Amino acid sequence: MKKQLAWISFIFIITGCVAPKIGKMHTMNKVKNATTGEISIIRNYNFIGSGVRLYPTVDNNKIVGLYSNEYTHFYLKEGTYNFGLMFPDIVSGKWIQENTLKKKIKAHKHYYFLISPALLWGMEIEELKKEDAEKRIRSSKLIQTGTLSKDAGFIIQAMQPISHFLELEEDDKNIRDIIKEQK
Repeated sequence: MKKQLAWISFIFIITGCVAPKIGKMHTMNKVKNATTGEISIIRNYNFIGSGVRLYPTVDNNKIVGLYSNEYTHFYLKEGTYNFGLMFPDIVSGKWIQENTLKKKIKAHKHYYFLISPALLWGMEIEELKKEDAEKRIRSSKLIQTGTLSKDAGFIIQAMQPISHFLELEEDDKNIRDIIKEQK
């Protein structure tokens, strides 16, 4: 019995199944102009935490849901913004908000951020150098802001039948509403 409980707990941790409702996803500007800076947020590729979708935020608004090896790209008008990260706490069913970076965005500049598991616990967002970021982007899949990845990686795909059986998927109605709004 202990082995079965340990296995089910492991599945919860890997899949992030007991996640809270996603809530509203904000679409960011996709058009470059004379007063905008370019932003790329990249999800690190890690096995640990790979089944948990991470949600980068701009001024505390969730903008996209990213799995490992995915990134998003958008433009912001010149100004100061808070870039952060939220992820679901699979134990309590609440959102955890991690570190926030306050960054002044200037027109015609490109800014890169990396989201990844922290060394001991949680997740973190940090600024990334251009060379490292471009290398990571080449091996990552673009996910538009305001959306959730439709194509989960191998680990997530393998766990989805178990999540469905245990009725532990993310809020499917909310996901359908987000996709419907995009059309």
